[in-house]
Amino acid sequence: NNKKDQFVASGFEDKIEQPVLFQQGDLRIVVQKTVDPQAISLLQQSVNGTAGVRYQLFGPETKLYELQEPYFFYLYHHHKLIGLYSLCRRQLGLVTDQLATESIVEAYYGRYLAVAQQQSGQGYGHLLKQVALGYINQLNQQKSTPYLFYSYIEDKNSRSIAISKKEGFDSVAWLKTYMFRRYAPLKDDRFELLPAQEITDMKLQLAAYYREYTFLTLSEIGYQNNYFVLREKGTIVAGLQANPVRWYFKNVPGLKGWFLMNILPRFESGRRLFNPTPFHFIVLEGIYLRADRADLLPILLESVLAHFGLNSAMWQLDEKDPHVSLLQQAKMGHFSGFEKGVKIHVMLKQVNMAALNPSAHAPYYVSCFDYS
Repeated sequence: NNKKDQFVASGFEDKIEQPVLFQQGDLRIVVQKTVDPQAISLLQQSVNGTAGVRYQLFGPETKLYELQEPYFFYLYHHHKLIGLYSLCRRQLGLVTDQLATESIVEAYYGRYLAVAQQQSGQGYGHLLKQVALGYINQLNQQKSTPYLFYSYIEDKNSRSIAISKKEGFDSVAWLKTYMFRRYAPLKDDRFELLPAQEITDMKLQLAAYYREYTFLTLSEIGYQNNYFVLREKGTIVAGLQANPVRWYFKNVPGLKGWFLMNILPRFESGRRLFNPTPFHFIVLEGIYLRADRADLLPILLESVLAHFGLNSAMWQLDEKDPHVSLLQQAKMGHFSGFEKGVKIHVMLKQVNMAALNPSAHAPYYVSCFDYS
């Protein structure tokens, strides 16, 4: 009920007047703002990726029901769901080359492009994306205001990249994947869960902290009440959003990937650091470090691992992000580091954006709710 009330308050109601967007024989594409239960089993069976990192999501229904302002595009054969794509509407903070101040722009984040394995290779993924973008463009055709579409796609996921490029998307930034690991993490005495009543103030601090970043969205800060901080004398000196997730890995490329998939899991000590079926770890965003307190970063990350009883955390961030240099320091630990050969494209399609071209120099903010 709370989610529905939120949609209505923002003008995002459940009812769509003409839900059928495409019809050809026994195939049809429908747009809805609610979850079809068939989508859960489709996502559970879908393998993300093509030639690089390949994995399955564990418990996708949790995220499906918690997406903010989603449009679900369902591809049916008769009454059976065989394809899915979603676009989530949101407001992004945009740093541009033309304006000195941050602008707010309407954006649609694309996720969950999935086609049933028996139906793959027939162009249904492209069809879904084409119809979805066309529908959003039609909704906005009476307005001249700018908006954009974007998504994150792994470099070796050639199929999804090809679909995006056909629909006019460009790669505008690279994301790096950092893995923080501790074999036996310990919790610092200054570590605590941020009380829910302090989340709003924390978002204000984060907005200032990330003021030079583009694509800023803080809507998932406080998700599942999982924002954690270090305090000194009542003052927050470091903080982060940490969400536990589980993936079933099917493939990790390269010699290191072969070792991770085939050798490390044979040993109990190795499974602490990586267990492909499933890999239970933490994803991160909204890292905050008070001025001159970069030394707190490994302490904060280790404390989060200890809190959840896990050994690994993943952070995807723009290669231009100033935090990259901090993560390359030796104090982050021997088991930690950037994953070589794993690069993610930020794919972008702009509409009416001539006066609001995103800055090529500003780092992109990346939400872990989106990339997990």
